[in-house]
Amino acid sequence: MIKKSEDFSFLIGAIISTFIMVSILLAQNIAKSDDVSISTSKTESIHYVSIINTTKKVEKKEPKKPIKKPQKKKKKVLKKIVKKQQVIDEKALIQKKLVQEQKLLEEEQNEKRLEQEKLVQLQKEKLAKEEEYRKSQLAKKNLLEKEKNIYLSELAVWIKKHLKYPRQARRMNQEGVVEISFIITKQGDIKSVEIGSPCPYKRLNAAAKSLLVKLNRFKPLPENLDRWELNVPIIYALKD
Repeated sequence: MIKKSEDFSFLIGAIISTFIMVSILLAQNIAKSDDVSISTSKTESIHYVSIINTTKKVEKKEPKKPIKKPQKKKKKVLKKIVKKQQVIDEKALIQKKLVQEQKLLEEEQNEKRLEQEKLVQLQKEKLAKEEEYRKSQLAKKNLLEKEKNIYLSELAVWIKKHLKYPRQARRMNQEGVVEISFIITKQGDIKSVEIGSPCPYKRLNAAAKSLLVKLNRFKPLPENLDRWELNVPIIYALKD
């Protein structure tokens, strides 16, 4: 009985030893293999380590990182540009030149036309201004003539109002027209009284001159007159 139990123990020991050796070999092969996944190798390594607790520990190998190879810089290839020789079309060039010259000629003619129109317009404006000025001057002249006529009428009435017939000339029935020349200033002063055209009677001539000297001043002249030289007829006539 004892012999059988020893044989059985030896057999069990041999089986265990064989199993351990096979496990070690398998563990080494698994660690070296690159085709097995990381998760699988971990589980199997732990399993075998637990079995061979007293044996050599299996080192975990990290997967190798791929080494990036430096990329070679591509050399720029400079392409040579070959210029094609252009064929010069002389007819086209001449035609283009003629068109340009025609355009320049038209522009010059247009500028001359505009300049001429401008001159004509300026001439019209000048003539219009001259006409306007002439009309304004004529209007002023007409107005002044009207004012002068009114002034002379008022002066004649004023002189007639102050006119006195000399007694001796009345007795002798002397009549006549004495033209007196004098100057009226801007303010209406009567100066430089002279007999311009006398009548045949000295008394009437003297009376006419004396009258203007005594009157001395009339109303101021119209606005556009600074002084006025006048020849005023003084009429001496006896009433029937």
